Amino acid sequence: MSATGLNILAIGGVALIVDGTPIVLEDTLTYTSMMLDGVPNFAMTIAKAPC
Repeated sequence: MSATGLNILAIGGVALIVDGTPIVLEDTLTYTSMMLDGVPNFAMTIAKAPC
């Protein structure tokens, strides 16, 4: 929970599976704030919409 009371769900709750192995986001390393370790051809961004 954040200070605003919002619950954030990383990548919309999508299950990442690489070669039949589930990827646990909490166990991955993030490179350049976009790429996940062990997940090829995948990038994510986080942005805040102006209120």
